[in-house]
Amino acid sequence: MNTVDNYKVIEQITSGEYGIIYKVQNVAEEIPSLISPLMNQLQNNELFQNVIYKHFWGSDTLRQGEQLRGERGRIPLTLKVLESETPFPEDFVENFQQYFAKAVDFNHDNIIDVHHVGFIDGKTYYVMEYVNGVSIQKEISTCGAYFEPTACRIVYQTSQALDYLHERNIVHCGVHSGSIILSNNNKPKLHTKLHRAAFRDRWGIKDEANRSPIIKDIRDLAIVFYEMLTGEIAEEKIDVGGVDASEGAKEVLQKMLSSYSNCQEICSELQEKDLLSVKF
Repeated sequence: MNTVDNYKVIEQITSGEYGIIYKVQNVAEEIPSLISPLMNQLQNNELFQNVIYKHFWGSDTLRQGEQLRGERGRIPLTLKVLESETPFPEDFVENFQQYFAKAVDFNHDNIIDVHHVGFIDGKTYYVMEYVNGVSIQKEISTCGAYFEPTACRIVYQTSQALDYLHERNIVHCGVHSGSIILSNNNKPKLHTKLHRAAFRDRWGIKDEANRSPIIKDIRDLAIVFYEMLTGEIAEEKIDVGGVDASEGAKEVLQKMLSSYSNCQEICSELQEKDLLSVKF
């Protein structure tokens, strides 16, 4: 596959249960030159033309600036073409469009942006922010347990992302170590996985009378926290006492499993216990 609508396929990233994921570029969009607007404003300025441009700016730099035209089209994105050996439910497309309509408005540093949804050859695809990094799941499988402050920071930032969703009456219902991607600068990015939500109708809606979906997100994040601290896949029952971590981290983990009712409580206690800084 070379193109999908306006998206040029750079490479196939992976294939999985719900289709194939590609790294792509949008060849249709262009970003205006970052230099041309300034040049247009100053083209009649004699000082600029005779001194700054001639002696300091230089034609090479100007040409490099002009090469920025179309830069957005070269920013990599992730495109997932949805297909499954198991037939999609009859209401899949309708569900997917409803989830997409909500997800496209998400604006949080720790949530993977969703850009576009479309259809090609009878299949649904959607385009997301490309995160150059690996999932927590993969990193644990190759590198083992995380340094405790790093694990606490990831939990803190992911809790902020979940709280952002919860405030918008969305409960993730699918938090696990494979749905959190660490970028190259170690920023955790939560994948909302619209295809799974639409297939299983798994996004929850916050209900003030029944907060169990929110609590499930917290419990699921607790399992990720445990896996980061131990480097092991969590069993059905987690033994917090056996975790090799500070008493503060173990206390937060225990409360995530048993008593926290919202994600802000997690963030507050991580800060209060000073678990986000490296101690020597």
